[in-house]
Amino acid sequence: MQHDDGMTMAERWEQRYRDGEMRWGTEVNPALADAVDRLDVVPGRALDIGAGHGGDAVFLASSGWGVVAVDISPTALTRVASLARDRGVAERVATEVHDVSQTLPEGPF
Repeated sequence: MQHDDGMTMAERWEQRYRDGEMRWGTEVNPALADAVDRLDVVPGRALDIGAGHGGDAVFLASSGWGVVAVDISPTALTRVASLARDRGVAERVATEVHDVSQTLPEGPF
């Protein structure tokens, strides 16, 4: 689907990540951190849709989860992989490019 500016959704998000800095999104969303702390669950496999810069995916991986980080932007996912490497959890974070209105990674999650 194209927008008024002639860009597809994928192009728009790719431009946003390509042109932007990693000043946001590298730390966990406080609501997710609170939920993980409050819930008594055994870590398993998690799906992070719209992973952005990877803060949530890396937090979950650091908490023992295996994570599939999904985004429409390849640049965003390169940043997720880099953050996971920097924080020592790269083996627990996989990245996949998807337009979730069209495709999803294989589950279960």
